[in-house]
Formats: sequence, structure tokens, C-alpha cells
Amino acid sequence: MRTLCFPHQTLSLYRTIEDFPVGQFLRYQNYWEQALSEQEHIGETPPHALAFAVCVAAISGYPVDPLTDAELPILLDLVRSYGVTDA
Repeated sequence: MRTLCFPHQTLSLYRTIEDFPVGQFLRYQNYWEQALSEQEHIGETPPHALAFAVCVAAISGYPVDPLTDAELPILLDLVRSYGVTDA
């Protein structure tokens, strides 16, 4: 796992294939392939951002259960509120 520390929160991210639950890795791979192919995305959230959201394993020690595709943008908004940017 990789840890990103912010003033009020800590994010733990899946880092290697072995860290990911199988279903989460497949979702990450799917979003990342969409981002690389530069396909036009559906909705407001770009696929590279969704790929990042799938990598979030825990926030301040609290596990982030596998979320639905509809819930990922909510998690992404929360993570962005901590100061994470697309860059």
C-alpha cells in the first residue's frame, strides 16, 4: 500500500496487483484502458480520475469498501476536497 498524508486525512492506496481485490483491479484496468484510449467518457468524471478512485483502499484507517460506479465520483469529490488534483 502507498500512503498519502494530508493535514486532516490519510489515504491508503492499492499499489501493486497483489494489493488489489481482484474485482477492484479489473475495474482499475478498465478505467485506465479507457483513459489511455482517449475515448469520450460518459458523465462528468474522466476515466483516469475514476481509475484513481478505485485505488483508494482506506481513508484515515477506515476501509473503503468496493464502491459502485455511481459511488466512485462521490469518493473522488471527497478525495479532491483533501487537496488531491488530477495532476
